[in-house]
Amino acid sequence: MQNLQTVRQHSHGILARAEEIQARPLWEALAPELPAYTRLRGPEPGLIMVQGRIAGDGSPFALGEATVTRCTIQLSSGVRGTGHVLGRSAFLAEITAVADALVQEESMRHLVEEGLLQPLLALQKKKARLRDAETAATRVDFFTLVRGD
Repeated sequence: MQNLQTVRQHSHGILARAEEIQARPLWEALAPELPAYTRLRGPEPGLIMVQGRIAGDGSPFALGEATVTRCTIQLSSGVRGTGHVLGRSAFLAEITAVADALVQEESMRHLVEEGLLQPLLALQKKKARLRDAETAATRVDFFTLVRGD
């Protein structure tokens, strides 16, 4: 059994890489089974400063700004969830917050994992395999011929 922090990080990671067009039908299928919740904040867009490091581990520098959307909700049981996504998708920020709250409740965790997180993870793995196959098709093998003198 994973600890709660690991479970929350895992669900946030999957939803952070999700595309709205893939997540929406999965979420709509789950909607009738979800408990009531209240929006405490957002979803609202904002900016964050992205930092980089010289040579990966050197001095920090400001790389630029990125748009993020955040949302905080509270379930009728009192459990709070937060969601932050890159970009301006209010829908993804809200479902990330709701999923975060639901995975904190032992009785609802399986519903979110089976109905939303596992299908999204499978789609993401499939996309990664296709990308890897496309990259492998352009691979060039270099070799050295040894001349006999």
